[in-house]
Amino acid sequence: MMYPSPKTVLTALAARGTSVTRSEALRLLAAELPEDWPDCPRRSRQALLRRLACDRKRSAKARLAALRELLSVSNQDEPQAAAPNDPVQVEYGTQQALSVAALAMLNALGKSHLRDVDQEEWAQYAKHQGITWMDDLYAEYMAWKCPDEDVLAIIGMKPLDHWKMVQAHAKTDDVRQHAQRQIDQLAETNHEA
Repeated sequence: MMYPSPKTVLTALAARGTSVTRSEALRLLAAELPEDWPDCPRRSRQALLRRLACDRKRSAKARLAALRELLSVSNQDEPQAAAPNDPVQVEYGTQQALSVAALAMLNALGKSHLRDVDQEEWAQYAKHQGITWMDDLYAEYMAWKCPDEDVLAIIGMKPLDHWKMVQAHAKTDDVRQHAQRQIDQLAETNHEA
């Protein structure tokens, strides 16, 4: 079966899907791409990823994820220089490296950090971009902001429960420290009341 080249697939993806998908496809187009697909045995994971990346009936987001994984698997041995728009990768455990989706949102809203985005801006952006609770950007945002108490009540939580959960699942020190500050602030507020 003949497959279009990775560059052709990315060009098509740059014209489809959400703005986050389009911007990621454009960023990948700017990187150095192989002219052809890597050799992969039939019925292997790589062959399935290639097939998914080229399937025009699939969503742009799924196709881009398959293409990104396939290219990263094929380039594992080759050291890559970071693209100019990549988030700065810091030592694991110190500072959260923002995803491309988070950076796109911050650029669109004119903010410098996720904690600066208020609930109203988040709601409008999420609605416009079609972001749901299943998206990674949602989890990234909720590590810095607590849902309002009505939403928490629906799922049987309180703000303190949210911040304890964020702290327990935090992978970086800055998120963990932010959650601890929120827990301390809630403890002070409850102690004063």
